[in-house]
Amino acid sequence: MARENQGLQIALIIFVTTTVILGAMTWFVFQNYKDSAGKVKTLTDDNSAKQSSIDELTRERDFMKQLIAGPALGDSTTALTNTLKGQYDDDMENFGKGYSAEWKFYHPLVEKLAQSLQQKDMELKMTKEKLQDLEVRFLQREAGKDAQIETFDKEVKKVTADLVAVTEKFQKQYEEISQEKATLASRVQTVRKDLESDLAKVKEKAEGLSKSLAEALTTIKHQGKKIEDITNTVVSAPDGEVRWVDQKNGLVWINLGRGDDLKPLQTFAVYSADISDLTQGKPKASIEVTQLRGDHVAEARITRDIIAEPILPGDKIHTPLWQPGDKMHFALAGVMDVDGDGKSDLDLVRSLISLNNGVVDAYQEDQGKEIGKIDGRMSLATRYLVLGEEPKEKTAPQITEERTKMITRAGELGIRSMTLKDLLDRMGYRRQARVVTYGPGADSQDFIIRHGNGPPRVSSGNVSDVFKPRQPPRGKAGGAY
Repeated sequence: MARENQGLQIALIIFVTTTVILGAMTWFVFQNYKDSAGKVKTLTDDNSAKQSSIDELTRERDFMKQLIAGPALGDSTTALTNTLKGQYDDDMENFGKGYSAEWKFYHPLVEKLAQSLQQKDMELKMTKEKLQDLEVRFLQREAGKDAQIETFDKEVKKVTADLVAVTEKFQKQYEEISQEKATLASRVQTVRKDLESDLAKVKEKAEGLSKSLAEALTTIKHQGKKIEDITNTVVSAPDGEVRWVDQKNGLVWINLGRGDDLKPLQTFAVYSADISDLTQGKPKASIEVTQLRGDHVAEARITRDIIAEPILPGDKIHTPLWQPGDKMHFALAGVMDVDGDGKSDLDLVRSLISLNNGVVDAYQEDQGKEIGKIDGRMSLATRYLVLGEEPKEKTAPQITEERTKMITRAGELGIRSMTLKDLLDRMGYRRQARVVTYGPGADSQDFIIRHGNGPPRVSSGNVSDVFKPRQPPRGKAGGAY
């Protein structure tokens, strides 16, 4: 009995176990089926969405092809793609050449081409404005052309007249300049006639005239440079030398005289005999010619010297105001203050130059209503521009403007500049000290006793006992008288 129950129990256990196992397997299979069904549904939905995206992309592709190819959309896909590719390659070759790869797409390329077109339009507009401005300037230049031609004719005539006065050494050059002047005048007349007969050629003829003027000005500057070279040679070379010295009486004898066209009162600066270039040396004394003793001998008095460096025979003499048989030409610019008192000594400077056989071609007025106005005219014959004191801050503007004009004109003509001090030193000028004269010719103002800044004292009428009339002593009883 016990064995039968034991077998039943075993069978029951096996049945329960099998049932549990089958149930578990059935649940596991059901869960896998349920997960697989969910995944199938997800994949189906995803496939539908992707198909919708593909359809949308296909429509966009067809639209873009239609935008690019137009009627070619009816072709097969392969042929259309080849057509679009060929058209793209042609467009990039025709319109995108020179651009980097980032611009070789339709929209960037169109944007780039539009920017380039706008830039070209802006440049074209600016070019048109510049062209209009050039046309206005050209018309203005044409309007003042006749006055320039007339001024140029006068300048050429003046230059020709001045150059004739130089030495015979440059006669051939003067003749060439005269010939060039005549040729230029003929060209000017031809240009005028052509302008009156044919206005269509005015630009070409104006350019020809400007070229001729430039050539003439170049020639004039070239001649001015030659004159400057001559002037430099004269400046660096001495005019003569000291032959004998009388230190006791302050006299010297020089090797210049009547034959050298020397005049009395001519002043010279004295340089040491060992100086080869006077422009690099400093004068050690100055002399003034008093008497002409012969054709090449003259007596002069020493107006300034240094005890430690006396004048010796063989010393060289020079002045920029004199050359044998020639007159030096000068121009004066600025305030000519010789003694440093702040006042103009223009008349004194002009007198000094004239007394030393020089000529003042132009100078600035310093009196009257037209203060600072230039009187005279500089030319190629002018050797030096003497610069006075620079205008102060409160100086009238016209003085500064006219001084600047003279300096600019001197540069154009090749005229050398020097300061007033250099001129006075090189000519041996010494400022005269004020002399008080005694005797019949005396000036009473020189002897007025002044007490500070107050008025002169006046006598009160009371005379001191020292100045009263004296009486001889009277005799007294028992005295000597």
